[in-house]
Amino acid sequence: MAASGDGDNDFASARAFLEVLDDAGISWVFWNYSDDWRTSGVWTEGTTDGSWTVKNLTPTGEWIRSEIRK
Repeated sequence: MAASGDGDNDFASARAFLEVLDDAGISWVFWNYSDDWRTSGVWTEGTTDGSWTVKNLTPTGEWIRSEIRK
């Protein structure tokens, strides 16, 4: 996605970047742990009451969860 947090996801490029970080022993974090309407939000809009489940993840959230669980 764009630096604004919106735009199309590019999981292939993100995966390549995470591999560079991994090879260099550098940890990482995803910066938008929110229910923001932008592509970068990991939760669907309205998921702020703490009663979330994996069903509330956006495509970005699903991808990030998968990467963290590796």
